[in-house]
Amino acid sequence: MQKLKKNDHQLRLEFCQQITTNIKEDNEFLDKLWMSDEAHFHLIGYANKQNYRYWADINPKEVHERPLHSSKVTVWCAVSSHGVIGPYFFENEEQITMTVTSDRYVEMLQSFVAPALNNFPQLHNVWFQKDGATSHTARQSMAAVQDLFGNHVISRFGDIPWLPRSPDLSICDFSLWGYLRIGSTRLGQGQWMNLNKESKTKFVVSQLRCCSEQWGTSTAD
Repeated sequence: MQKLKKNDHQLRLEFCQQITTNIKEDNEFLDKLWMSDEAHFHLIGYANKQNYRYWADINPKEVHERPLHSSKVTVWCAVSSHGVIGPYFFENEEQITMTVTSDRYVEMLQSFVAPALNNFPQLHNVWFQKDGATSHTARQSMAAVQDLFGNHVISRFGDIPWLPRSPDLSICDFSLWGYLRIGSTRLGQGQWMNLNKESKTKFVVSQLRCCSEQWGTSTAD
């Protein structure tokens, strides 16, 4: 659980005012916005605490136990009103999950995101949002993002600063990852580990399609 700090309230107010201004000046602003993130999914049904949220007015003081070294997969996606770019799995050739470094993040942007943007020729002057993770905001990562999106970057060190401790403003955090967590739990650790990358991609895409078709209700409903 992330508690807002004293200065966060003013930052959140300024951010919301800036986005509201952008929407007023360009009524297609939200349609041009890609929101992105990655999450770690432990195949015993546990999602990384940085990406899976419990919303409450008070601290529920709940404890969730899990094995120290459980199998997991790291997934990246970008979401807009026009569709999804991804999923992208941070894995090596043996399909072993790798840590997201700035080098690997740049490689993903150049080899995966850049070609995928060509599937949306109707979009021009798009905006790209990412959080303040070190791998996202390293100098070479920022340069790679700016090569793709110019001065339309919402991020720490970006044209519009992204907010810390604000998962409620990220569609990946408040919606997407919950769907994928449910799906990975249903599939089970053994089945998931036996899938190749193409099959994993098809599975995640099916979960995303289900999320969209059900207008945000749980895939378990």
